[in-house]
Amino acid sequence: MKKLTSPLDPTCSVPVAVYQARGGQVINEEAFKQTLGIKTQSGLLELFPFGTKLYFSHPLQRRAEHVGESFSRFWWEPSGGHNSALFCGLVVGVRMLSVGESSPGKGYVSGASWPALVVQAHPFRKPSLVLPWHTWQAAADYYKSLARH
Repeated sequence: MKKLTSPLDPTCSVPVAVYQARGGQVINEEAFKQTLGIKTQSGLLELFPFGTKLYFSHPLQRRAEHVGESFSRFWWEPSGGHNSALFCGLVVGVRMLSVGESSPGKGYVSGASWPALVVQAHPFRKPSLVLPWHTWQAAADYYKSLARH
């Protein structure tokens, strides 16, 4: 099967929609410091308005751990494998994510929540959820970060 490439930057592929074992993370320290205190969707949209072109790596994947027959824990983590590459897309929104637990008596109970970027890498694929510190304004900035880690 031929890999899809980004319509915005043909040198970038499109994220794979399967669970990828987590690998090393390349983090944009500047974006991390800039977004550290942001807890709302509107705060993140001020820094990353709709339509902003971004380069990103490690889209988020939701994980679950089933404990016993009726209790589950849920969390989000950056993906690895093929999804640790460089991708390109447009900001199409912000979504609040949470970690939590689920049980028959209480339902879903959220532990902590934070905003994540919703980035569209290809018109025929589901958008990716991306942490701001896994984004760059240019491909060259990603490669500089990669060299530092």
